[in-house]
Amino acid sequence: MVKIYVRIAYAKSKKAGGYILDISRGGMCIASISKVPKNSRIIIMSKSDILCALKGKVVHVEKINNKKYGYKLGIKLLLLNKDNRRYLEQFISAHILEKRKVPRLSFAY
Repeated sequence: MVKIYVRIAYAKSKKAGGYILDISRGGMCIASISKVPKNSRIIIMSKSDILCALKGKVVHVEKINNKKYGYKLGIKLLLLNKDNRRYLEQFISAHILEKRKVPRLSFAY
């Protein structure tokens, strides 16, 4: 299964790493190395530049039993302009819909 690794920038200069577990037009779930505080405004960037930079807000934080990626972050996407929304929809369609025949990108762990 393909993992899309991301960098998460939050606070003034804090950063975290992780990978996308699930994504839709309204939000995403990320397995993160670090705990990012709930209600933090964040910027999500893919490490391989496969996905455009997205702004979001952490709405849920959960500790999970995983040695390296110990937190699951629920993210609400914010301020998507028409170009970013179209890009995100194309990203979701191109990477998973053709292969999995499901209405959204989903990575189980």
